[in-house]
Amino acid sequence: MKITLYIPCYNAEEYIDGVLKAVFNQTLLADEVIVVDDGSTDNTAKIASGYPIRLIRHSENRGLSASRNSAIKNSRADFIASLDADCLPGPGWLQHLIKGFASSRVAGAGGKLLEKYSHDACGLWRSIHMKQYWEEGDSPQFLFGSNTIFRRKALLDVGLYNEAFKNNYEDVDISVRLKEKGYLLIYAPQAQAEHLRRDDVASILNAFWQWNVYYYDNKSCYSSLDNLTKKIKENILLADRYLEEDASSGRDSLLYLDFLFSCHNSFRDLEYYMTRDIQNHQKPQERSLWFGLIDLTFFYHFNQKEDCLNTFLTKEGGPLQNFLAWNLMVASLINEKFKSREFQKIFFRDSSLSLWRIGDIDLLLDRLLNLIDLHHDWRGFCQKKHPYLNGIFLDSLFFNFKSWLDQLELRSPGVIQKIEFAAQEKNR
Repeated sequence: MKITLYIPCYNAEEYIDGVLKAVFNQTLLADEVIVVDDGSTDNTAKIASGYPIRLIRHSENRGLSASRNSAIKNSRADFIASLDADCLPGPGWLQHLIKGFASSRVAGAGGKLLEKYSHDACGLWRSIHMKQYWEEGDSPQFLFGSNTIFRRKALLDVGLYNEAFKNNYEDVDISVRLKEKGYLLIYAPQAQAEHLRRDDVASILNAFWQWNVYYYDNKSCYSSLDNLTKKIKENILLADRYLEEDASSGRDSLLYLDFLFSCHNSFRDLEYYMTRDIQNHQKPQERSLWFGLIDLTFFYHFNQKEDCLNTFLTKEGGPLQNFLAWNLMVASLINEKFKSREFQKIFFRDSSLSLWRIGDIDLLLDRLLNLIDLHHDWRGFCQKKHPYLNGIFLDSLFFNFKSWLDQLELRSPGVIQKIEFAAQEKNR
């Protein structure tokens, strides 16, 4: 019985040395270790080459699924284990994983991944709301791709990983296909590894959205504006559930992330809905935010008596304009519920940076808040026609968001102040 262990890597120089040390310190050593360098531009390949591994290099970044397939195709072992490049296995990790293959019907086993850095709000949020393990005794719905072992024959039997799912959902997809073929998947909680990733607000919220986008796409949530507005309600319901769970468990430091999550997911959904057919869609830069804000507010006032708004921007600017319109619309709610000017700025800043990762936008946010002070009611965006603004989306998001905030105050007195405090603590 031969085992190949592979590590898919993309710009993993921060982690790869420690992970390979742990791989070669296992109580059960793999017969072969493959590192798949997926078009890295850092020193990943150079560091990995210092170990007795087989290096497979992609000339360009092709994604996690393609890296997995390259390793499987280049292995001739009976079993093929995998570790993500930022996952540090415990000494008995591989030995525990291989134990469950007594039956030929078992196609794969998955280990337990624990967050190493869960002392700050983002790390704790990931460990609670993005955990990558099942409860002991559970029959796993799927195997998380971070640390697994499979019968190679079973993977070949279902046609390997679907490379359309470049970096997310590939683990769910192949698990589903294996189960449909009659194979069994098992969870091995004794096979433990530590996740070495560190997150900020933008990376944790984007990671959550990317984890789930293909699932919702398969459910046709992006097939129409009606379905998209239903997805908004689901975002808010999920954020509400997280808020309630975290508040009741005393995890007050997570409440701001729970709150921000609802807005972030809704706008990532809108962006995906609006740009999925635009080839080579580029994220807007800082100047695009300025142009979008100037364009939107100029025509809002210029066409005040008209039933439509003009624009100088192209269709690619649509998600950005919807986001800016939403900020102006929702500002009255934020001002009403959250009394701190500091919170208002933190909220709008984190919303912007989590979506577009631009540079210093404090000056732009000051202008945005000034516009909010000068003109309190921007809901006219929903009534006026516009080439790219989705009035139905904006109105639905505003209504659901307002209803949620009103219910929060009634149901959980003091939670608004706790959200405000968590935001300010995070920002210090």
